[in-house]
Amino acid sequence: MILRKNLKSSLLETYSWFIVIPWSIVVACLLLLGIFHIQQNQQEMVKNEARANFNKDQSLRFWSSTHGGVYVPITEVTPPNPYLRHVKDRDIKTPAGKALTLMNPAYMLRQTMGKYESLYGVRGHITSLKHFRPETAPDEWEKSALQEFERGAKEISEFTEIDGKSYFRYMAPMIAKKGCLKCHGHQGYKIGDVRGGVSVSVPMAPYLANQHRQTIAYAFSLGLLWLLGFSGLVWADHGLKNRTRERDIAEAKLQEAHDELEKKVRERTADLKKAIEEHKHTGHLLQAAKTKAEIANKAKGEFLANMSHEIRTPMNAVIGFSDMLVDTDLDEDQRDYVSTVKRSGESLLSLINDILDFSKIEAGQLDFEEIDFDPELLVYDVCEMVRPRIESKPIEVLCRIGDNIPSMVKGDPTRFRQALTNLMGNAPKFTEAGEIEISLDVEEEKETQVKLHAKIRDTGIGIPKDKLSTIFEPFKQADGSTTRKYGGTGLGLAICKQISNLMEGEAWAESRVGKGSIFHFTAWLGKSEKKETRRFVPVSLSGKKALIIDDNLNNLDILRYFLESVGMNVVALTNGKDVLPAIQKSMEEQNRFNLCICDIQMPGISGYDVAKAIRSFKSEIKDIPLIALSSLMERDARKCEEAGFDGFLSKPVRREKLYKILERLLGEKKDKELKPKIVTQYSDREDMKHSARILLAEDNLINQKLAKMMLTKAGYHVEVANNGQEAVEKYTTSPENFDLIFMDVQMPEMDGIEATQAIREKEFDTIPIVAMTANAMKGDREICLKAGMNDYIAKPIKREIVFEILEKWIFNKNVP
Repeated sequence: MILRKNLKSSLLETYSWFIVIPWSIVVACLLLLGIFHIQQNQQEMVKNEARANFNKDQSLRFWSSTHGGVYVPITEVTPPNPYLRHVKDRDIKTPAGKALTLMNPAYMLRQTMGKYESLYGVRGHITSLKHFRPETAPDEWEKSALQEFERGAKEISEFTEIDGKSYFRYMAPMIAKKGCLKCHGHQGYKIGDVRGGVSVSVPMAPYLANQHRQTIAYAFSLGLLWLLGFSGLVWADHGLKNRTRERDIAEAKLQEAHDELEKKVRERTADLKKAIEEHKHTGHLLQAAKTKAEIANKAKGEFLANMSHEIRTPMNAVIGFSDMLVDTDLDEDQRDYVSTVKRSGESLLSLINDILDFSKIEAGQLDFEEIDFDPELLVYDVCEMVRPRIESKPIEVLCRIGDNIPSMVKGDPTRFRQALTNLMGNAPKFTEAGEIEISLDVEEEKETQVKLHAKIRDTGIGIPKDKLSTIFEPFKQADGSTTRKYGGTGLGLAICKQISNLMEGEAWAESRVGKGSIFHFTAWLGKSEKKETRRFVPVSLSGKKALIIDDNLNNLDILRYFLESVGMNVVALTNGKDVLPAIQKSMEEQNRFNLCICDIQMPGISGYDVAKAIRSFKSEIKDIPLIALSSLMERDARKCEEAGFDGFLSKPVRREKLYKILERLLGEKKDKELKPKIVTQYSDREDMKHSARILLAEDNLINQKLAKMMLTKAGYHVEVANNGQEAVEKYTTSPENFDLIFMDVQMPEMDGIEATQAIREKEFDTIPIVAMTANAMKGDREICLKAGMNDYIAKPIKREIVFEILEKWIFNKNVP
């Protein structure tokens, strides 16, 4: 037992080092890479300064040569240039008698270079292989550069030392212009000749100092990152050791019980033997007792074996299969372990993504796509993603879309969704009751662009006014305790801020402590060239009369707006007790309601009670179509159906789903004689799912099994092709049997690229083909799309991403 414990402890320590060492190597590599980039950046900056100085000197020379030189007063600093004695008007006098001398471009440059060096330490030198002045004679480096210019070089630069100090030397040629020939034409120069060059020597001291400061700051930040990761590993190692110790204690107790049971069995057996010797005439009783003891011993052995198996079975779930394991038949402990692995993996992935995104933003490397997407559907998807975080809290999730929102815009939907999800995802953490509302409107519009303004309002704890300016900074939250109580890295809002800036918008917040907060996000997006119908508007609803009941006024306003926008007459109530009188009054006035939409959760009389009361009437009131609304995560359609509801919708209500259910309940094609089951927002979707057929082209048996299991469990029909050739044959033989093709790229006989091209060449252009491949390097997605594929998924595949693809290319393919 002691040896086994020592072995386990040794394995745990080895496992810890296997994680610590790679983590340290990664941080060290990041440090080296960062230092390299800092050095490259400083070198590029000093090169730019040298070029700027050269361009300054050249601009001054060109200006002076254009005017044929400049006349200046003769002084000790600017005496007549002896090398211009061949110029007849070198020295002149003004009408006032003041003596002036001609300062040619080279003379002027030497004067300005000397002054610039005394002020800023940057040395400049004008030189030529055919020099007149000794001070313009080139040094060895300049002579080599001038020879390179005559061979066609455009510029020469080098990091070197001058007088024991580090300098960056840069030199570019001086090309003879027309104005230069006035002073240098007698030397035989022609326009376009290399007359010489200007060298610039920039001191490296300021740049090296700045490089040193940046390196220290970068190393310090990476040290903090390493320390954070190391602390996490130590915490995890400590927890694992505690669990191992608890398991060892349980095994010890089990062994103690085993020994005690063995002892009792031995004692009982001895008693039986003694009884047999003493009471031979009761042998049949002893035999029965012996049989019972053997049965008990066998049961004990089976129990110990099962317990040992359950305790010793390793829980080594792979994150890639954790989603699949959750749906299998697991006991409570196994389900908890798998959920823990999944949550931990997702949390770590979210943290890494935040850090990588923030690093990309800081480095200016965050890429943005330019594709068409529907902003209204995106906002509703964000609401759906946030709903599980609310759990059982008494919170209404509201979604308000402006009527002038375009049906399609051009931009990056992933980054736009990321920003809204971060802002919307914060609200449930800080809100215990009340409302969370997201609204989207057009703030400004140009000829080719539109500026969208998203607001996320909550009734949470609020943020102190003095903290509003800091919460969008990296690693900052409202106060220190928030990190411990609510979690989070403090990067979410910073990333939102940076995304908004990169999309030429802004992100800010306003709040009152104890009242709630409003977060704002704006972004400029392009106008889409797609000409599509604005929204699904069912004409059969126009002129219908609806009764809506909800105790939340904001939700009531949104619902009223949706219905009135399609021409319906709406009566809104906030209390369930007013429903029956309103319906009775409409019957008496011969202005009946065509349908009733009722919230389930209301104070006093619930929606279930309202439905039961309506259905209990013996008059025509009982036949009014009823639709249930709920903000709870549980969608108990059976309970709603038993109460008498005809349809069910969850909040926030998406207008297309609302219209479809209303049209289905009120449409002219509805069979009134046949009572159908309750209609929900998923009824049509479920019918489509169970009729959808998918062709999976994959040569790897394990990947086949994983993808097929994932899809068939979700209700899809899947047929497998083992290579690209087989996929082409199966689809082209029976194209009507498939709604979508998942295509691996690397396969024998014919790869996925060739298979896709073969299908498209046979003029099968409507079938969606989605790459499902391990090729996830930069450019692989573009290769797949160029070959004729419609979309791309990188392995390892995640169930949520696969279902989003199916939603996009099967369910929403024909949605107006």
